[in-house]
Amino acid sequence: MNSIKNFLAVSFGIVVAVILAPFVALFGLMMLGLTFGLALIAAGTVTAVVKEAEKEAQNVAADVEAEAETVVTGNEVPA
Repeated sequence: MNSIKNFLAVSFGIVVAVILAPFVALFGLMMLGLTFGLALIAAGTVTAVVKEAEKEAQNVAADVEAEAETVVTGNEVPA
């Protein structure tokens, strides 16, 4: 009787594992995809911020250069 209970318990465990395994695997893939997607969003955001900072730095450099030209020559440089 005890061996029948063990057999049924093992069989039930195998059936449950076979049924649940795809869902566990899909959940893992979903988490992996979510993590990768969030990493891509973060990378895109950082890239956009860096590009905007580069534009601003170029504008500031141009303003500084024009101001230096004005100070050195006394001629106003059109912006």
